[in-house]
Amino acid sequence: MNNRLLEGPRQPQWVFTLLDNEDRPLRRLRTVSEWSLELNPLANLGDSGSLTLLAGSENVDFMKHRVRVSYDPGVDGVSAWDVGVFLFSEPGLDREETHSVTSVGLVSKLAILDDDAVEGSYTVPKGANVVETVLSLIESTGETRATIAASQEYVREPIVFDAGESKLTIINQLLDAIGYWALTVNGEGIYVSGRYVAPADRPVTWDFVEGEHATHAAKWSRQQDLTGVPNRIICRTTGTDEEPALVGVALNEDTRSPFSFQARGRWVTRVYDVEATSQAQINAMAQRRLVEAGSPVSTVSLTHAVLPIRPRDLVTLRSRPLNTWATVQKISVSKPGHVMHSELREVAS
Repeated sequence: MNNRLLEGPRQPQWVFTLLDNEDRPLRRLRTVSEWSLELNPLANLGDSGSLTLLAGSENVDFMKHRVRVSYDPGVDGVSAWDVGVFLFSEPGLDREETHSVTSVGLVSKLAILDDDAVEGSYTVPKGANVVETVLSLIESTGETRATIAASQEYVREPIVFDAGESKLTIINQLLDAIGYWALTVNGEGIYVSGRYVAPADRPVTWDFVEGEHATHAAKWSRQQDLTGVPNRIICRTTGTDEEPALVGVALNEDTRSPFSFQARGRWVTRVYDVEATSQAQINAMAQRRLVEAGSPVSTVSLTHAVLPIRPRDLVTLRSRPLNTWATVQKISVSKPGHVMHSELREVAS
């Protein structure tokens, strides 16, 4: 897609499509009057939202049906894109002056995996392929639409989870053990994960540049949190009689960094109990956590046009006095949906 096409005038519309429990389209929802969405992979269950329907008009099975939210910019040469697929939650009936409406929450499909749990003690055996195990856990909930990057990482020692542990928790611990992102659901409703990529190694998804063709508002805010940023990360596993514990340590000793040991004269340490398949993996895990905690040096709140960007994307922001790279942390949008509000975390150069 040519991004420049989205810098001009639009005739946009938001489209809400009712889906069955296998994400197959049923029909368009045409009585949505109010709505809001938040895309946030750092939230417990990821993306969320709400919408209001004319009561009794759409024949929705809130226990079974789903909704896909799409955005059509109304620009020649630019196709509509899907923003998310959601489950319904907590429908309620409200009486207005002339009619009744149904207000309902929207939750990510991650809730399906979080609501399901292992009935007894669950063991991932030594030698099990981690990605294959994750896919099997997803499929055990009845979900079949998942794309997890293939990996040859195997479990080095049996990993045991207690009875009642949610399948989402098990999945994310396994993914973390091989250096993968926590599981998310993309705009098309597919469960996705892959190897973590450092911000500096991600492709730039969008350039926010001030001027005649700007897609962001001139007014924005920037906050810095300089306290508590660690300069030492320790990751550790639980050892067994046969296998000693693995320990990975990452240190910030960069004399150019304001958070380094040299700059502070003391260690600020965070410790994580993790699962890891090798010494190389736990070393990389510690380094990743150090980068995540220490490289975003500020948070920028930005209002911009509706764009095909998502959390974790890398963007640039050139709006005086800033000239920086940043990762998208979360995005919110609500009716009328002409603009989005994004929280960006600046990436240290």
